[in-house]
Amino acid sequence: MRAAVWYGSKDVRVEGYPTRDLARQEVRVKVKACGICGSDLHEYAAGPIMVPTSPDPLTGRMAPIVLGHEFSGEIVEVGRDVIGWKVGDRVVADPAIACWKCYACKRFNYNQCEMLGCTGLTDDGAFAEYVVVRAYQLYSLPEDVDYLAGALVEPLAVGVHAVKRGKLSQGERVLIVGAGPIGLAVLQAARIAGAHSVFVAEPTPVRNEVAKMLGATAVVDFDDPATFEFLKASTKGVGFDIVFECVGSETALRHALTLTRRGGRVVVVGVYEKDVKVDCNNFSLLEKDVVGCRAYAGDFETVIRFLQDGRMVTKPLITKVVRLDDIVKEGFEELVHHKDRHIKILVVPGES
Repeated sequence: MRAAVWYGSKDVRVEGYPTRDLARQEVRVKVKACGICGSDLHEYAAGPIMVPTSPDPLTGRMAPIVLGHEFSGEIVEVGRDVIGWKVGDRVVADPAIACWKCYACKRFNYNQCEMLGCTGLTDDGAFAEYVVVRAYQLYSLPEDVDYLAGALVEPLAVGVHAVKRGKLSQGERVLIVGAGPIGLAVLQAARIAGAHSVFVAEPTPVRNEVAKMLGATAVVDFDDPATFEFLKASTKGVGFDIVFECVGSETALRHALTLTRRGGRVVVVGVYEKDVKVDCNNFSLLEKDVVGCRAYAGDFETVIRFLQDGRMVTKPLITKVVRLDDIVKEGFEELVHHKDRHIKILVVPGES
């Protein structure tokens, strides 16, 4: 089969790649669409980050490895002990690979697994014609949700999980810092949860416009000196009940803490590349809570239901669809040089 194989930083090769036999509880899926995630881009530009260079303790795999974990497809083969799935089923997959033995896994907090792996990072992924996954990773994709939308179930699940972690209550005022795919997923999930207002901080024009399209109360830019006064006035000087930090930078976290009300919550969704310094008096004197958020845990079915009933949408998020053979130039390099023009680039093994 053809696959985009990671060998090292700036070294992803689309080439022939062997298919392997299925284990008893595995399923082979013909890939219909797969999104380029920020983690894929980081591996391409500066990896290895999560791709193992020695055998992974859970999967046994190491580079070279096929990237891609946000995907939809059709089952073409099932392992002999697989129950509940058959050839022809339309599916999406939660890419998390868990041990199911540690403290977190036994409580279904598998996203906190001590050995957590990921299809497309610690095992071969879906930037390929076919991908093999464990049967427990699969979710049914209904006929009324197309394959392109299906490839966005994974990032949308991050937004749903973040809102759950923040314990957003109906009528609360929300600020989202960053309107990439995850920030826009949080925006949709916050609206569904009944937020009174959802403000978004995002400087990029393309993402700015999509945030407005998806129902943001207002979109602001922290580079504008009037922004802080505007946001304070919008909450009558109190601050926001919840701020979702979806960037992963010290500046973004500082802004989030500053704009959260006393006793409010900051949900940290962004992933940080280095340590940050913050004023801890936000916690001890102002009783602001900081809540972590890692991916999702059992949120895929919720997203699929929201896509079916129209409460979540994907078309505004898809800015480009490219062929697998063009993933390096039209996908990774496009995002390296022109990230501000895009939200989500999807890769399809066949014609785009």
